[in-house]
Amino acid sequence: MPGLVPIEDAGASQGALLLADPALDLRQESERRTQVDTWLVQIALDSGLQGMEALLDRYHDMERRSRGRQ
Repeated sequence: MPGLVPIEDAGASQGALLLADPALDLRQESERRTQVDTWLVQIALDSGLQGMEALLDRYHDMERRSRGRQ
């Protein structure tokens, strides 16, 4: 299963600037999840890594399947 992959010649991390998206209503669980996912993707890219979107998709699929078993 592929994970995070270094981006060739990405350079050093500059520190991701993580701001809340004003278009999201963070009172809603699904929109909070969207915000956190966006932040994780930004952090990974700033760190010179790609593949976070695919990891998050797999995580959310596993989460949905485990909810279905309860």
